[in-house]
Amino acid sequence: VNPIANTTTQQGYSGLTQTTSYRAIVGGGACPPAESAAATVSVVPSVSADAGPDLTVCGTAFNLVGNTVAQAATSWIQVSGPVNLSFATNGPLLTAVNVSVPGIYVFRYRVSNGVCPDATDQVEVVVGEPGEVGTVSGSTTVCAGSNNGSVVLGSFNGTIVGWESSTDNWQTSVFLNNPTQ
Repeated sequence: VNPIANTTTQQGYSGLTQTTSYRAIVGGGACPPAESAAATVSVVPSVSADAGPDLTVCGTAFNLVGNTVAQAATSWIQVSGPVNLSFATNGPLLTAVNVSVPGIYVFRYRVSNGVCPDATDQVEVVVGEPGEVGTVSGSTTVCAGSNNGSVVLGSFNGTIVGWESSTDNWQTSVFLNNPTQ
């Protein structure tokens, strides 16, 4: 108990960082001083929002995960993008599906505890258009050990990153460093 030397009917407070209770000590006449009922000023921590890092995705779905804050509500909204996306939220998790239009989408994450000012953070999601993978042609039958030839990729859109081969129906594969392997 910390006595406060204040004889007025009002006690101020400022900059509290933890829950604090106040009561007055009232004396009068022949009776000893007595304590009033207390008033409690509950302190809740301020909130912060972290929507996570910006993303670049290729595909039709992505997840965003904001920070979790105890005793706070969270929400997501789409701020911008080529089209309005359909998405579901579950606390700090946002799941967007059926992303059919590539482009840059911005989402805002909000954290609120109903007492402190809300905190927000934005995340940018770049949805790329998948390249057309094309078709490799040139399937043939050759004699073991004495053969040469090539297979050809056609009808593709994008950049060829490399080639790989498999001898067990793609259960395992080998990245080809030499283009004649």
